[in-house]
Amino acid sequence: MLRSLSAVAALLLLGLCIQAQDLPPSFPKAPVGFDDGKAALVESLSDSRLDPSDLVERLFEDASIDEVCAFVLTHLLSDEIQALDTLLDCKGNLAKAEDLAALRKLLEGRKLRAQSVVTALGKMLDKRDLTPSQTAAWLYVRNFNARFIASALDRQSNGSRDLLADLAALSAKNKGADELFQRAFWEFDLRDSTRMAGGHYDLAQLVESLLELGVDSGVWAKAQNLGQAKDLSAEQRTLIAWGDAVLLAAKLDGRTSERDLVEAALDHFRRLARQGQGSETVLAAAVRRATLSTRWLRTGGAGVVGVYEGPWGGASPPTQSALELGSATGDEFAQGLNEAIKAHFGRGGRRMRMVLYDDGSARAMLSLETPLVYAADTPLGRGQSNWVLFEGRASAQGKSALLSLVFAGNNRPAVTEFELTGLALTSNGVFLAATVERAGAKPEELLLRRVGRNCPAR
Repeated sequence: MLRSLSAVAALLLLGLCIQAQDLPPSFPKAPVGFDDGKAALVESLSDSRLDPSDLVERLFEDASIDEVCAFVLTHLLSDEIQALDTLLDCKGNLAKAEDLAALRKLLEGRKLRAQSVVTALGKMLDKRDLTPSQTAAWLYVRNFNARFIASALDRQSNGSRDLLADLAALSAKNKGADELFQRAFWEFDLRDSTRMAGGHYDLAQLVESLLELGVDSGVWAKAQNLGQAKDLSAEQRTLIAWGDAVLLAAKLDGRTSERDLVEAALDHFRRLARQGQGSETVLAAAVRRATLSTRWLRTGGAGVVGVYEGPWGGASPPTQSALELGSATGDEFAQGLNEAIKAHFGRGGRRMRMVLYDDGSARAMLSLETPLVYAADTPLGRGQSNWVLFEGRASAQGKSALLSLVFAGNNRPAVTEFELTGLALTSNGVFLAATVERAGAKPEELLLRRVGRNCPAR
């Protein structure tokens, strides 16, 4: 009897597994208030007659072979790879390609271009009879945010993909760090992710770019028509080391122009190029920058209030000292920045990264000590990562935030939801302070600082 019951239970479990695999794609559940373009996208698709292939082809329009290969390797489940293999007549070899170079070689050997793969992807989804909203959800969980999907459907200008294509061409021609910098950091405006042929003239954005690329002090001095790096003031040195682009831009405002700063930077990168240096670093940051408005952790494009990061858990943070600097800028901030604040943000261990949007939406990533295994149908893609992902809402005015775990799959991390109470965003935008409250744990103080938008998402 017991053996019979076990057999029945096994069959029921198998049925549940099959049913789960056959479930149509859906957007992850998030706390009430989270949106970031999702509601408008779903509404626009509710009466749409677009086939899944239409959505896929518009989303990947003008995509390079490398981008398509990376998507196949990272974001297709095993049964989807098999289906794609059949449609492309790759004779079972698609699943054997273990990296981008091997997959590109396979496709090129069969004279298959990026558009051929995109068309096959669309046909694969057509066979599943997905609705337009379900197709959008399929793309969303695979690291395309709702705003980008909507812009692709409306056939708006795709500055991100244009930048990736130009970077690939420049890299193929072995162009130096100076040309890469000009195209990716001067001619690409993160405020709306469009190309600005004459440059974007946003001083804070340029400062952010130079800080993340780690230019030497001579660039900052030359941009201000100072003789040498030693002529920088102590306050400027402090702000450069602290790395908040908005604070440093305010300090430089009136001392230099966007054009002067760019020319000083280009001279710096030309020197590196003559020495055969700098290109790899600039290219890696440039490629990541091109994806900031397309990926799930959207830190570029319209509506980004700020990106904040800092330690999670452990010793109590110097919150009071930080709040006392909450309205300070320029020299006042530099002079008041104490060692306790610097030490707090220099701590190792678990960290939290949080993005705030102007509609009250928020996304967060929390690092763990032990890596988790992710499936292809998640923004992180197939493989291991130390990050867990959250979506939710945040209101500085309401002094609260609530974020819930998304894309967990079979992983069961200890933190599945947390609330931030007493949330305070300082008037200068530099610090975010709050109390973390979650089930089964004591409240803990949290102190984050504003960081650059070109942050990794893995």
